[in-house]
Amino acid sequence: MIVWLASYPRSGNTFARHILKQLYGQTAWSVYDEQAIEGLFDPPHKWEGEEPEGIQFIKTHREQDAATKWPALYLVRDRRDALMSQANHASKCGAVAKGRDPLEIFAELEAGELCCPIEGELPWNWDRHVDTWTKREAPTAVIEFADLVGFPKSTLAGSLEQIGIYMAVAERDIFPLSRLNQCDERFFSGVAK
Repeated sequence: MIVWLASYPRSGNTFARHILKQLYGQTAWSVYDEQAIEGLFDPPHKWEGEEPEGIQFIKTHREQDAATKWPALYLVRDRRDALMSQANHASKCGAVAKGRDPLEIFAELEAGELCCPIEGELPWNWDRHVDTWTKREAPTAVIEFADLVGFPKSTLAGSLEQIGIYMAVAERDIFPLSRLNQCDERFFSGVAK
């Protein structure tokens, strides 16, 4: 069974994948071709639409995936924080806005004018994304970014139970965001430590 690990970009998806790996030994796949994160993840398996055996978490930012029957953990971060983090990330290494002023990028994101660099995806719009995922018919647990950062184990365990998933805990250490930032600052810079 597929379980979406969904979020608007820069809303805690990578941190949630780290927690899944450390607590449950689960490696999340991705709908995207992704690189390894030094010191944290090997490159994730790119999901090509196959139905896995057992439970498989799959990272997505795509709104169209919300229309599926599969349950989801939906990560949501304060709108301004998510957009500013996305603007900073896009300025550093984004395909659309690398080298541009993050405040200009933020303004475009705020207005819904910055297109997603991934072919076939809608322009980025935080409000629409959150509405699409939180109002879907399939079971969906909404996880607040601040709760995930402050109480990672109980937040994730409670969210999994909310969508009917119970798994044995492996109980490995969860790295704080400050340690994750040392692994690869492209993904964890600019977040509360």
